[in-house]
Amino acid sequence: MTILVTGSRGKVGSALVTLLHRQGLRVRAGSASPGDLTFPADVETVRCALDDPSTFPAALDSVTSVFLYAEPSHTDAFVAQAHAAGVGHIVLLSSSAVMSSDAADNPIAASHLLAEQALAAGPVEATVLRPERSRATPSSGRVRCARPAPWTCRTRRATATRSMRTTSRGWRRQCSPGRDHAAAPTI
Repeated sequence: MTILVTGSRGKVGSALVTLLHRQGLRVRAGSASPGDLTFPADVETVRCALDDPSTFPAALDSVTSVFLYAEPSHTDAFVAQAHAAGVGHIVLLSSSAVMSSDAADNPIAASHLLAEQALAAGPVEATVLRPERSRATPSSGRVRCARPAPWTCRTRRATATRSMRTTSRGWRRQCSPGRDHAAAPTI
């Protein structure tokens, strides 16, 4: 089982790579600039530029789960390639801004909404994370759920790590609007 984390150079992606690695899981750190990544030697790094579909096949080779940063320009191509590679589950980091009434006019909300729609239209099982606070990271304390949705609402740390390890929907639950969740213990 290999887990691809896209956007591994960023705050959320790098924290998630570290968490998964500490749990003893095989993780592949994907970035448009993999030479800039500084992870332990047993963390594989790969070029995965979400705006360049030619980088997808090598990044997805032998991958079972993906943590995907919302880049709408080629989400449909990424999902298609992930399906062809045998990926069983994709976790998308989105934004609660997609829930606003002006989402179509808000560039950030619109880009996340497009990525969510492309993922929903694809054949791969998916979990969409919509944290309310953009500064929240997988190791932060609290994440507030924007509204109930057919997506999983939990702390990103718990959702991302559990979602990377299983495709079972049995442990997931829906949230109420505005519900706070304390960070779950490391799995």
